[in-house]
Amino acid sequence: MNYNMKPNKTLNLIGIILLILTVLNALAAGFSMIVEPTGKDLGMTVEGVLKYSPFTSFLIPGITLFTSIGVFGMVTALYVIRKMKNYEYLIIIQGLVITGWIFFQVIFLREFNLLHFIVGSIGLFTIYWGYLLYRLKDIKE
Repeated sequence: MNYNMKPNKTLNLIGIILLILTVLNALAAGFSMIVEPTGKDLGMTVEGVLKYSPFTSFLIPGITLFTSIGVFGMVTALYVIRKMKNYEYLIIIQGLVITGWIFFQVIFLREFNLLHFIVGSIGLFTIYWGYLLYRLKDIKE
């Protein structure tokens, strides 16, 4: 590893953009599930989407999505943009949350589609991005 490397501005910009897009999507979808727990507003049905899950409505998944990826992601983005103390840890945690969300979604839906691949890849990228920032911080100290 090159110990003289500096944070790549392009990598950080891509990370922030992907984080914000993921946050906005989670806030919108989560809010929709909370307001309309039948899933009708999102074109989903409890019987079709949640039949293999422990949920009888989209309320709990909506609250979870809204808070864990939406709100926590917003806090993470704020920390990243302002370069607040230990923001790289929040990036790693957010990546783990995104990846975990997709993991459980695939298990409960019993299917894997393009959107799972895209969002799961964003989660893995986010973990890697946070790890790189952590390593750079570790090298500087």
